[in-house]
Amino acid sequence: MELVGELGEDNSYHHAHGFYADFVDLRLADAFPKGWRDRLVPMPGFTNVVALHPMDMAASKVNATARSRLDRRFGRRESDRGLKDINTLVTLIRAGYLDAEELSKQVFQLECEPACIAEYTQVMEEILARVTESA
Repeated sequence: MELVGELGEDNSYHHAHGFYADFVDLRLADAFPKGWRDRLVPMPGFTNVVALHPMDMAASKVNATARSRLDRRFGRRESDRGLKDINTLVTLIRAGYLDAEELSKQVFQLECEPACIAEYTQVMEEILARVTESA
């Protein structure tokens, strides 16, 4: 079975369950919070298929957004990939699926260089500001 065909966007699994798989190369795993392997969540209907815990996914999205913005600032990237991720996280927090305080704790436990810490702060402030805006 090809997992992308079975679990990818706009396939039957996506339509039936309301979410789809976005597969990640394990070389990116150092961007995940410590202990992420212990929190993997089984995918319903599949054997030996797991997903990141939602909080680990959220922290990795903040990390990716911060790193993307740093790359853009230093001329290594032309665009900011983070607005879509920020909007997704805001929606999940507003809906009660993610806790903003816990997300912030997880993000600041990620290992990174000082420039990333400053960027994490800005991304989290942007997320929190959008959460508190009137919808």
